Amino acid sequence: MSYNDPDLQNDIAEIEKFDDRIDFQVLNAGSIFVLTPLTPEADAWVEEKVGINEETQYWGKKGIVIEPRYIQQIIDGLLEDGLKLEQGLGAPFAV
Repeated sequence: MSYNDPDLQNDIAEIEKFDDRIDFQVLNAGSIFVLTPLTPEADAWVEEKVGINEETQYWGKKGIVIEPRYIQQIIDGLLEDGLKLEQGLGAPFAV
């Protein structure tokens, strides 16, 4: 079956209707949290709601370092806006 096969294209379209992709991953690293946008929608949300400037600290390529006192408000906001979140490796946290 090739990628151009109509049956495969129909299957892909059906899967995309029910796409449960995760928009953000959150890592509890103890003294900080790392919020990583994983989709273009998440990138846009971060630019609009969190704001990126010269003082923004990154973990890796895209992970944004968040102080613990701000993480709950950020998580509440992204969930209210319909974005999806998964917990990364690290200490558990309550949402």
